This record gives sequence, structure tokens and C-alpha cells, in this order.
Amino acid sequence: MESETNYGSHAFMEVAINKMGKQDKRIENIEAFIKKQTDNNAEIKQLVATIGSLKENVHNAGLSEKKMSALSMQIDILLDKLNTAPVQKVEHHHHLPKIIWAAAILMITLCTVCAGWFNTGKKLNSFIANDTKYRAIRLDTAHKSLQQYLDHIDSAYIKSPDMRKTVIQKEKEYQTNFYRIQKALRLKEEAKKLERDAGKK
Repeated sequence: MESETNYGSHAFMEVAINKMGKQDKRIENIEAFIKKQTDNNAEIKQLVATIGSLKENVHNAGLSEKKMSALSMQIDILLDKLNTAPVQKVEHHHHLPKIIWAAAILMITLCTVCAGWFNTGKKLNSFIANDTKYRAIRLDTAHKSLQQYLDHIDSAYIKSPDMRKTVIQKEKEYQTNFYRIQKALRLKEEAKKLERDAGKK
């Protein structure tokens, strides 16, 4: 029995030693875990210090509530503008009327120039015809009195260049007198006709 007791106490000792070994390992694990936690605590303390310095920087930067609200309002306005589609105003420029106006002006200018050329040509032809007539009369030497009269007129024109106005005025007077004479003759004929008609009644 004594060997049984020895054996029991020996088994008990082994179990106790095993348990104590396991307890030692657990204690070592817990110590390692606590050591890691203290290392993490240093990192956490450093993180807390950094956050504190950030808070101080934010307060020192001076971002007041007024500035923040103004910035927020500007962002809202910008978003409203971006959300609304821009209205595109299309203006049509018609160039055809300008071309028509330019063509009309060129046409009027061309017509005016052509009319001027035509009138100049007519006047030139008239001057050429009158010059030819004058030269033909000058070449007719049989009429001495006509030659003397033409010489007198030529010298009068040379002395008085305003003679043209006087001649034109006299021509108008002769023409007016001619029309008056024609009118008087016509009225005289009408009066005779009225007398004849009155005598028949």
C-alpha cells in the first residue's frame, strides 16, 4: 500500500508540475500581452498628441463660423449654377440683305455714270456739230457782210466772256415772244371763228 501511496503522490506531483508549467506559460503570455499593450499605449499617446496639435492648428488657422458659412453659401450657389443648364442664345446673321444693298448701290452708281457718259456724248456731239456749222459758214467767203458780222461777234466774245449769259437770256426772250405771238394768233383765229359762228345765228 505504501507503493500505491507513493505512486499516487508521484502522480499527484506530476499533475501539479504539469499544471504549474502551464500556469507559468500563461503568465508569460499575459506578460508579453501587457508589454505589447504598453507599447501600443505609447503609439496611442503619440496619436493623441498629434490630434491635439491638429486641433490647435485648426483654431489658430482662424476658420470662423462666418467664413465657413460664407464658403458654404458660395458652394451652394456654384452647385445651383452647375445644375441649371446654360441657355444658349442663337443669333442668326443674314448676310443676303447686305449683298442686295451693295448690289443696288453699285447698280445706281453704274446707271449714274452711264447717264453722265451719255449726256457728255450728246453735248460733245452738239459742240462738234455747232463747230462744224461755224467753220462751214466761215469758209463761205461769198458773204462778206456775214464774215464781218462773225468777226465782230468773235471779238465781242473775246472782250466779254459773260456774253453767253446775255445771249441765252435774249434767246429766252425771243422764245417767249414767239410763244406769245403764236398764242395771239391762235386767240385771233378763235375770235374770228366765234364772230362767224355768232353771225350765222
